[in-house]
Amino acid sequence: CLTTVMVTSQGFAGVSVTEADGKRIYDVNIEDVVVHEETGGARLELVGVKGYEGFRHVVGDPALPVVRLMIDGAATVFVTVDGTKSLVNVGADVQAVQPSRLKSAGAVHARTRNAAVYKSAGMLVNKSFDIEQVASVRGIPRYLVTLYPVDYRPAAKQLTVRKNFRVE
Repeated sequence: CLTTVMVTSQGFAGVSVTEADGKRIYDVNIEDVVVHEETGGARLELVGVKGYEGFRHVVGDPALPVVRLMIDGAATVFVTVDGTKSLVNVGADVQAVQPSRLKSAGAVHARTRNAAVYKSAGMLVNKSFDIEQVASVRGIPRYLVTLYPVDYRPAAKQLTVRKNFRVE
């Protein structure tokens, strides 16, 4: 069963990169979120940001999609988030992140799930972005910017979707 949750965007979907005053500006616009109902729960997919998508990887927690950008920055990195949020009800729990395992023919692995997180009434991530300095190349810092367009209230099986971000 495939359920599509449409999240309208302002003008276009995707990641556009422009230059202004010697700085790169990334405009990230999520087109929609697709909810795939599968064995083991709902799998979420962001549409419109191919090549920039990933997942919040905390073993046993719900697998929430994220957008990741690597930014060169001699100055401060700024992230602006459009305050518009959409609420989406999901019919099943979001699939839990599983640990890496050796894959062999016929192997059966128990699924890992953080029961306390799935009973939680609060929002799981409860933030819009993270900025982390991860490297320096020729003295110029490199930042990993993680955008959280989807947050999840596990007990209510409810998603909050943010669709527009600007990183500069």
